[in-house]
Amino acid sequence: MKFKPQILLIGLLAIVLWMTSCAYYNTLFNAKKNYEQGIKIILKNPNATKTPSSARKYFEATIEKCWKLIEIYSDESKYADDALLYICKSEYYLGNYTQSKLHLEQFIQKYRDSDLIPEAHLWLGKVLLKLNDYEKANEHFLYAITHTDDPKIRSEANFELGLFAYQNEDYETASEYFLKAMDEKPDKQYRALLQFYLGETFFIQKKYRDAIKQYRKVEKFSPTLDIEYRSKYHLAQSYIEIGEYERAEGILRKMLTAPRFKNLVPSIKSAIARIYERQGNYEEAIDIYREVIRGKIRNEGTAEAAFRLAKLYETVYNNVDSAVTYYSKVKQFSKNYDSVKVAEKKRVFLGELKSIRDAIRYDAWLVKQITTDPYFRDSLYQAQYEDSLRQMGILNADTLMDTSFATKGAPGDTSRTDTLLTRHTGKQEEQPGKREEPSLLKNEPRPDSSEKPEKKERQKKKKNQKGEQSRKKSRKKRVEKRKLPEIQRDLMLSRFGLAEFYLLKVENYDSAAHYYWKFLEQYHDSVLTPKAMYTLSYIYRQPGYEDPAIVDSLEKAIMDLYPNSPFAQEIRKKRGLVARPQKVDTLAEWSHRLFLQAEQHYFAGDIDTALALYRQIVSRDTVTEWGAKAQLSIAWIYENDLQQNDQALLAYQAVMEKFKDWPDYVQFARRKVMPVLNRGKSPTLEEETQTTETPEEKAVSEETGSGILLETATSSELLQKKIQWRKNRRRGF
Repeated sequence: MKFKPQILLIGLLAIVLWMTSCAYYNTLFNAKKNYEQGIKIILKNPNATKTPSSARKYFEATIEKCWKLIEIYSDESKYADDALLYICKSEYYLGNYTQSKLHLEQFIQKYRDSDLIPEAHLWLGKVLLKLNDYEKANEHFLYAITHTDDPKIRSEANFELGLFAYQNEDYETASEYFLKAMDEKPDKQYRALLQFYLGETFFIQKKYRDAIKQYRKVEKFSPTLDIEYRSKYHLAQSYIEIGEYERAEGILRKMLTAPRFKNLVPSIKSAIARIYERQGNYEEAIDIYREVIRGKIRNEGTAEAAFRLAKLYETVYNNVDSAVTYYSKVKQFSKNYDSVKVAEKKRVFLGELKSIRDAIRYDAWLVKQITTDPYFRDSLYQAQYEDSLRQMGILNADTLMDTSFATKGAPGDTSRTDTLLTRHTGKQEEQPGKREEPSLLKNEPRPDSSEKPEKKERQKKKKNQKGEQSRKKSRKKRVEKRKLPEIQRDLMLSRFGLAEFYLLKVENYDSAAHYYWKFLEQYHDSVLTPKAMYTLSYIYRQPGYEDPAIVDSLEKAIMDLYPNSPFAQEIRKKRGLVARPQKVDTLAEWSHRLFLQAEQHYFAGDIDTALALYRQIVSRDTVTEWGAKAQLSIAWIYENDLQQNDQALLAYQAVMEKFKDWPDYVQFARRKVMPVLNRGKSPTLEEETQTTETPEEKAVSEETGSGILLETATSSELLQKKIQWRKNRRRGF
């Protein structure tokens, strides 16, 4: 019995050790359980760019429990290496790559003899991929493959190498690694992922039959919902590519019946519509696309339907209006759709084409109505007159005037139909967009026959008031304010703009040439005619469109009909017919040159030619000093040479009015004009110059006598005046 206390003590110690061991193991077990819960959530969301918040909490709990285990039981305990590796993996999923890298490197240094070393290298390779250190990542993956017999680790390392090659578009290498990963016989769910990616590598390389073999194996390995959907979807696409449309449609129709694919119905239906599209059954395809769009489910499947429908309207039906409408819907349904940028560019591009085309249609209609329908023309002008009165406030702004004639019968908003552009068959398209929809009136409640007559009367009156208000709104349309010449000019610019659109934006030389020729047929001689001809000559010089005969005829026509145009100059320069480019005079240089010529004629006695040159100067030049001198010379000639006092007076007044920037000339002209205005008679030369004449000038004045405007001078006196006038002009008057 004396050994009984010792036995009890040993038993108690054993119990304590057992309980401690259980607590230790339970902590690790709970950490592992939390980690696996997080992994399950990630597998359910394979397309998530970040770890879902619901999974993050499990990884955070894993880290907390593992650190607790290491702190309590030390980093030398039995499961310390397991705990640290769980910490590293959880940090990876939380996006803490730098921290995970640091802990993995510590793991490899500290636990060199651990069985988990290959797995640590595997995860270090994953972390380094995230940190863009690809070479070192591959080294760690290869280490994991060559230093372990665990097929799961070898398979996962090969998969990571294959995935890296896949993301870098090296599909041949990727398929090799994926096949090696499958040779390791991983678990079912992981095998499903491998089969899917192997199928993807073949699908992208257009090896559709090989892809079909891989996709068909995916469903055997319990794939996640996302992998199952994508593999079936691409399986159907592969059958479409090899022409087995019935099998493809059968797969997609079966997917529609599966409740688990409920949220993916728009994408599945769009894929079915594409089958009909490939078969040329456009009407059936359009019906399905429109059905998907009417569902208004905002996801990539609906965006795909809108994009494909817009493309059909653009390429098959040549319906610009409907194409613009549906391209604009793509972004509304999904901003993440892979072709959303293409759709936006198409919307802007075709929208510009639509604007040009609608402007042509409307202006052409207006020109026809104004030139052929007198009633329409008179009504339009009357409406423009009344609208201008309303703008000035002469008429009440609320005055009801029927101006709907301005758009009655005009091409309106064609958001759903396109009557200008027709199908390639030449027949007017029966627009799918014009199909009847169920009338909204069918959903309105029918009036109760038991209602009192007074109530019915009130409802009828209210309805009539609403109708009148809507009619008033329709009558308040914008009145066309342009006159016929302006409309014709805008029509010409729009037609030319359409040709330029196909040349510059579309780079379609055939269409551009068609519209340029059409422009030349409609406008034989306009400001844009030489440009259209020159552009056509450019088109017929391009590779594949060469036609030297047409180019020569167009260039000859430009040089014959428009010799002074810049296009004719360019043609002559290209042919070497242009010598050294002539210097273009400035306005001052031109005026100076003509003024000197006028002076030569004047002092040679050719007054008429001199006067004509002076007038030519002032007709263009009212800015420079030479213009002012020319105007003053005209006044002098009328006063002294032609003895036309009234014309001289007007010429001096023109100096004062047009050349205010030259005060010396204005002052001289004012001294000539003001005495006449003040005293009603012509001033004498002595009166004009009494404040400014020099003694020499005064002597000349006394010799020649007075009465410049009223007295007739002798020829010798006139010569003296000319000499004095020229001296004064040289001094700047």
